[in-house]
Amino acid sequence: MNVIIWAISTATIATGQSPLWQGLLDETGWEDIDTETQRGVGSIAISHKVIGGIDCLTGKAHTDVPTQALIEVATDIANTPAWSSWDVPTSTLLSESNQTLRYYQLLDNPFPVRDRYWFLEGTTLSDPNTGVVEFRWNHIDPALYPAEHAEVLSRYDKAILTTTNIGRWLFTPSHEGVSVTYQLCTDIGGAIPQWAREFAAKKSLPTNIGDLVRAGRQRNNARQTLTNP
Repeated sequence: MNVIIWAISTATIATGQSPLWQGLLDETGWEDIDTETQRGVGSIAISHKVIGGIDCLTGKAHTDVPTQALIEVATDIANTPAWSSWDVPTSTLLSESNQTLRYYQLLDNPFPVRDRYWFLEGTTLSDPNTGVVEFRWNHIDPALYPAEHAEVLSRYDKAILTTTNIGRWLFTPSHEGVSVTYQLCTDIGGAIPQWAREFAAKKSLPTNIGDLVRAGRQRNNARQTLTNP
């Protein structure tokens, strides 16, 4: 797994989105709004905070799945459609270096909601002292990949580009297991009313956490089977 030292912090985030990142990483101002239960995960606490007009969300859960398996799932872009509950027909890795992944994904929504797609850059951060691992992402301009962008539009000509899309998975190990934090600031755009966007986001957040934890458990169990047949 490619990691970079935690000290890189928010200075690496695109300047145009830094106010969102500052608000997202600020632990103050969050309001508890709901608690959901997911199979194989248990209770997931959901909170939100409006940052720059965007309703940002945080979901927190606890699991016995090891950090290594969780971060592997979070960064395995090509296999996202296999473990996600949502219809993600396209999840394509564009490039990979020692520090970053660039990729694009498309979410196929049921009629009459139009499909959404996004081009992102994700970075894995690791703190060797605490074992905390994070995968954070932010939007990049699809013009950087004109051929791939044209392909998306040719296949899904009515899809809407989501240009506000930042977030992170944060995995914090302890003696009791691993604390899973999922945070997201996104504006899906289009003609959907703001209240409907926020409702959908709040309902999808615990599903995403449940999906990732269950996929991490499957991956960890498969590894243990190979190690101890």
